[in-house]
Amino acid sequence: MRTKYVLTMLVVASVLSGCQSKKASDDSMNVETQPIRVEQSSSEETKSTKEEISSSEEAQTKSKSEETSKKEETTSSRETKVDINQKDVSNTEKQNSEVSKIIEGKQLVDGQEVPVKATLKLESIQRGDDAYKLLSKGNAELTKPENNMEYIVITFNVSYTEGEAEELYLAENRGSMESGKLYFALSNGDSNGEDVSSYLENNIYNLSMIKGESKQGAVAFLHKKSSKEPLYFIGYNTKAEFDINN
Repeated sequence: MRTKYVLTMLVVASVLSGCQSKKASDDSMNVETQPIRVEQSSSEETKSTKEEISSSEEAQTKSKSEETSKKEETTSSRETKVDINQKDVSNTEKQNSEVSKIIEGKQLVDGQEVPVKATLKLESIQRGDDAYKLLSKGNAELTKPENNMEYIVITFNVSYTEGEAEELYLAENRGSMESGKLYFALSNGDSNGEDVSSYLENNIYNLSMIKGESKQGAVAFLHKKSSKEPLYFIGYNTKAEFDINN
């Protein structure tokens, strides 16, 4: 009986010892495996961090590239604007030279020719109905032109800049003496346009001025619409031509 009891206790002790040994072995495996998992997680985090850094660097590079492109476009745009402005200035200078003429010649004063210098600057051109309305103020019975004809009013700014004459006169004179001639002429190609300046309130032939003074006056004609002839000024022993078709 005692022998059976001893044997039973030995078996129980053996079983318990085996269980504890297995648990210790399992714990040991768990402890050894954990660092591997930690290392794996750490590796994934490092990879993720590198990817984020790489993505950030790419975004910064792209942003810098876009900024550089915008700056280049802005610079190009500014250069284009400058070029356009320079062309505009050049065109303006060209136009000014075409509409402004220096008249340097002789004016008759008490039968004597004295030197004078003046500037004629074309200020405006009015055609058709606008010109007809202006002329109608001076002649209410002015007839309307035929279909192939039109009225034209050309306004000038006249400046007396230098000369020995006390006053500069623009009185119309179509006489035979060259030194005394002074008038504007507009051709139709095969004939002369009809001068109707006398109907204007600011008739240029009524102007006179002293040195340093400027005044405005206009001339008017009835001419063919198809005519592309220039306007001529004849006076002070000289001649000037104005393009009125641009």
